[in-house]
Amino acid sequence: MNLLSDDILNKYIDGELDHSSLQHVNEVLSGSIEDKKRMNALLAVHNALKKVKEEEVDPSFTELLMKKLQYRKKAFK
Repeated sequence: MNLLSDDILNKYIDGELDHSSLQHVNEVLSGSIEDKKRMNALLAVHNALKKVKEEEVDPSFTELLMKKLQYRKKAFK
């Protein structure tokens, strides 16, 4: 049975829990194989996502897009 929600586990991984919540999660993880497995799976996803590089967008992207939208709007009239 899962005692911890994914939300709590994600906050645990992100270091967003207060001291008492952190202690509670550590206690549950030490006694629950299922929760420990889920935490490890979430941690693997967390670490993989940290390695993904963001694509850079040309600074003029928004301006070009808006011009194209205005052009299409005029074409439909």
